[in-house]
Amino acid sequence: MEEYELRGRILDFARKELAESNGGQPSAAQLDRYAMAAVGKPYAQSGTIQGNWCGAFAVYCMRMAGLQSCHWGINAQTNKFGICGPVQVIWGDRGMMRTGDAAILYGDYSHHVLVEEAVEEYDYLSLVEGNGGAWGGMLNARSTALSNAYCYYRVLCDQAWY
Repeated sequence: MEEYELRGRILDFARKELAESNGGQPSAAQLDRYAMAAVGKPYAQSGTIQGNWCGAFAVYCMRMAGLQSCHWGINAQTNKFGICGPVQVIWGDRGMMRTGDAAILYGDYSHHVLVEEAVEEYDYLSLVEGNGGAWGGMLNARSTALSNAYCYYRVLCDQAWY
């Protein structure tokens, strides 16, 4: 699978999940899918992601696109819970984000989103997120300032284990 195709598939799965939700509210079956992909347990038993499933949503979309080695755990590059697998954590240089990468937004430094488009010149970031919305708990597509990204996970397509 080519890099462009893989990155596009990640966002295709994110948009599909949003479309299948009830106005952005994910079903229990959707939450179970995200948790199973991320930590191998249903949502009610998922521990670290229960109530904070934004990263599990990103992992699910990456796995569905073909990155089968993605999971949620202690990322060796950050020494914190995050996306693990064929990704590289990058601080700064936000303008190099590409479709299908995942970003961590400022605030609590833990909200994971999938990058749809990043334009440094306009400080623009288009994203799809799980556990987003005004009060969390929703699937959401929106834009924000690119400068709101704390760091991001570069999907390493050449190191992916499909």
